[in-house]
Amino acid sequence: MKQQVPTWLAVIIILIVIVIAGVVVWKKAGEKPIAGFPEQGAPMHKAPMHKGPTGPGK
Repeated sequence: MKQQVPTWLAVIIILIVIVIAGVVVWKKAGEKPIAGFPEQGAPMHKAPMHKGPTGPGK
């Protein structure tokens, strides 16, 4: 006897597996030091912040 899984249930199961795998990969990537950065990890901002005058026209 052959049982078929409804399409909506298969889609939900696949999405759950993808989300779990993504979280595992994300956590593993967070544990490794990134090349060029100290052991604490990458800074939160992409470009270095420059000290200088603030505000328009200054």
